[in-house]
Amino acid sequence: MELKMIKVIIKSLLLIILSSHYVNANNLVCRSPLVIQSLIKEDQEKAQPISDRVSLETIKKIEFEYDIIITKLKTKNNLSCFGKAKIKIPSDVLDFLKYYPILESGDPKAKSIYLSNLYSHKKGDEYIALDRVYYNVHIADNQQETNIMYPHDESVSRTLYGLAWLQENATRLEDQSPRFKYKKALIEFTEADSALNIYWSNLPDYIKGQMKEDARQWIKNKNKKCGAIKTLSSQSHSLEEKTKIYTCQQQMTRERLVQLGLTENKDKK
Repeated sequence: MELKMIKVIIKSLLLIILSSHYVNANNLVCRSPLVIQSLIKEDQEKAQPISDRVSLETIKKIEFEYDIIITKLKTKNNLSCFGKAKIKIPSDVLDFLKYYPILESGDPKAKSIYLSNLYSHKKGDEYIALDRVYYNVHIADNQQETNIMYPHDESVSRTLYGLAWLQENATRLEDQSPRFKYKKALIEFTEADSALNIYWSNLPDYIKGQMKEDARQWIKNKNKKCGAIKTLSSQSHSLEEKTKIYTCQQQMTRERLVQLGLTENKDKK
């Protein structure tokens, strides 16, 4: 009798487990892997033809993820979803945006792409965060196929498109922009000079005394080779000449930092 009862209990437990597995397999929500996979594919494919067509391969190389996803409403075959997306800015685009005067004297097309697809989003150091992404999902009866629909703006696709367009056009825009080269040289010099000044200000006075003459001679040689920074306020220098001076000053300052052991020599293998 006891053995029979045990068998009945075991069968009941197996039925519960199987039933639970069946329900979970068919209970798709907005964060389900199948839905997310379909969503990412949809975002990438919709980005390609937004304006000037960009390569789908370029788009697919841009890293992004959905951070928080909430199922707002669910019926038998439909989901209403809300999420947050986090899109990594490719390193070359990050450098381009750092130096290129895209809202000033830059290329009109680049400015338009930027304003339409990227400018309104909050930017961190390496990511663009989209805090309000809404999408609807229709699930086929076989539970294996989904169709993504956007009730509002396709913000992820637009951001992917903007980043991909800049990535494919950055080199051309840089080559065509003397202002880009000047701004890049200025910023890189400022960063190197600031690092050297911080190092110097933190030295003990007795060390400064020992290094003072060497530092003075280094500055003299640098200004002789490159041209002095203080002369750049003169109107007689063209933008190209200013760029050359800042580039040379930056290179020599970086070399000084390497000599002092503050940075690694990038040319050293």
